[in-house]
Amino acid sequence: MQRGLATTVVLSALGMGSCLMSIDPLVDSKAAGTGGTSLGGDGSIEPDHAAGGSAGAPTDADAGCTPTITPGGAATHSIRALDSGSISIDGDCSEPIWANADTVAFNGQLQSSEAPTLRMFWDPKTGNVYGCLVVSDANLKALANTNDNPDIYFDDRLEYYLDGDTVPSLDPETVKVYINAAGNTMDAQFDSTGEQDSKYVSILGLAAKQNGTLNQEADTDVGWSAEWYAKVPFAPIVPGQLTRCEFFVAHEPEALSDVAFGTQINSLDTFGYCRFECPTE
Repeated sequence: MQRGLATTVVLSALGMGSCLMSIDPLVDSKAAGTGGTSLGGDGSIEPDHAAGGSAGAPTDADAGCTPTITPGGAATHSIRALDSGSISIDGDCSEPIWANADTVAFNGQLQSSEAPTLRMFWDPKTGNVYGCLVVSDANLKALANTNDNPDIYFDDRLEYYLDGDTVPSLDPETVKVYINAAGNTMDAQFDSTGEQDSKYVSILGLAAKQNGTLNQEADTDVGWSAEWYAKVPFAPIVPGQLTRCEFFVAHEPEALSDVAFGTQINSLDTFGYCRFECPTE
């Protein structure tokens, strides 16, 4: 879908601290109703909860939470509950809280010389997910300089699927998100026939940083990073919920790809599992 130009606002992350963050006005207007944000007295945007406790291994602190067991011992990535701490959506993944999030294992296929570092949280209060990605890349490429631009298919990028159940299918509970090295995104929900609905907006806030220069093949770059928060079409997330998922990092123009669970991003049969772990407090 077409979105407005990005603007810069001050975000109070989890009610603590502030940061400069690029937000699309159209997405921002939706976030007030669906993303758990509210306008503070100083004009900043504040999430509707200030968390307590700490993120870490899931416990039975939430008496109503029973983690769903992965069938057959299949590969599973744990998405920890974000119980405390602050995240500044500034693109550099420097907040200490990220050390408490599990790193996605790219065991399906690793073609780059160094595995990407991808971590995610989920927020029990808002149902949003938070992510940070750090990628080593000697030749940064990102041609898509606007959101929802099909040129993103040819960029250095992250792609991920999150599906609301354990059936590997493209349905209304499935979202696919693209994030490129320039900090632009494309996202889509699927309809009942498996077709993408490009009007769906998942990403609510996103920032990226480059350690190098984009689209300059003559020099040698170091890599790029991104931070974001997003909604999912299967909200509300149930603590302990098990879903199907896939993560894919593309390196262009080298045509190298790192895949978490399979060897192809769009191969539903090789999707792994993601579990939204129980809150610790």
